[in-house]
Amino acid sequence: MTTVAYNPIGYQKWVANHDGTGNYSDGGTAIAIDNNNLKIFITGYTNYRLGGYRDATTIRYNDDGTISWLMRYDGTSGGDDIPSALALDRKGNVFVTGSSEGVRSSYDFFTLKYASFETDQWPTRFNNGFGNNWLNDMVTDRWGNVYVCGTDSSHFIVVKYDSTGVKRWSTQFGSKRSNPTDLTVDDFGNVFVTGYTNGPSNNLDYATVKINPMGDIVWSVLYNGTGNLDDMASAIAVSDQGNVYITGSSYGNGSKTDYLTIKYNSQG
Repeated sequence: MTTVAYNPIGYQKWVANHDGTGNYSDGGTAIAIDNNNLKIFITGYTNYRLGGYRDATTIRYNDDGTISWLMRYDGTSGGDDIPSALALDRKGNVFVTGSSEGVRSSYDFFTLKYASFETDQWPTRFNNGFGNNWLNDMVTDRWGNVYVCGTDSSHFIVVKYDSTGVKRWSTQFGSKRSNPTDLTVDDFGNVFVTGYTNGPSNNLDYATVKINPMGDIVWSVLYNGTGNLDDMASAIAVSDQGNVYITGSSYGNGSKTDYLTIKYNSQG
């Protein structure tokens, strides 16, 4: 796992490498910096046994590239644990989420919370009961709640945890070939998720969903591009006025794959 710091004009300040004791494949997957730019948090996977399974490893670096703390997560089965997202809340707590091999060789969501001063506050796991659950992204809100999204290859899956790790709700959307790629939350606790799902023409369409703070779907919209082929949304943002912006790739009419950006109003 390699982390590089550059100063504001692009000169390299330091390089930090973390090699697991298995001396095998290791890689970083997500990064965040605290509000004071004094601590750098990265997460990724590390092999601690030669040829063995990968564990989620989260490191806090100081501004000079020295390790402040390192935390390792090995799931319930001892199999692969691959983090995909990292986020900080307003108090500096660190959240890591990803996919973890379960006791029946299927993959679960895992979500971890670490305090900024290196205490493992809680791990939690989730599986909707439909085989492998692959985790894609995560966001926190102003109250310290955590939202994660992923798929079982058929549905969008969104889960909300409170600041103590208690699951408040889980919501599913879509059917065959559904995959959420990004999510965000507004100042009222509404969650907005985008990705793609199997549309009426049996091709992939943009799919965007608004979920209220209780976990109920308020609205959902699909977009089928002019080429009537695969369209896959990749990122979402919400303005202070409640407008929703989606971007991704869409197969055009005679133009192959294009950028496609959509603005929805607050009602979808």
